[in-house]
Amino acid sequence: MEQLKVQSVAGFISQVAACCTFDGRSYLEKISAPTLVLGAKDDQLVTSKELEELAAGIPQAKTVLFESVGHLGFSLEYQRFNREVLSFIMGMAGFFT
Repeated sequence: MEQLKVQSVAGFISQVAACCTFDGRSYLEKISAPTLVLGAKDDQLVTSKELEELAAGIPQAKTVLFESVGHLGFSLEYQRFNREVLSFIMGMAGFFT
């Protein structure tokens, strides 16, 4: 949450501009590692449709969508976020050996 207070308005505008102009969809199929796509059904910055499309483009992707947490699910439901990430990582142990 501290980071939210540090970013300047100009920095935020630049971040949004970069997100709006970069299209990395052509790279998705090249991702060979298992991938966890986390988001929220009610996120208005990155919609659940966009998250599902992202995951569909990655060969080994799993999608987890949180309910009613908007764009900040990682901080509003940090315990569940951490559980989902740790569970995913532990499930991938065999992939890295």
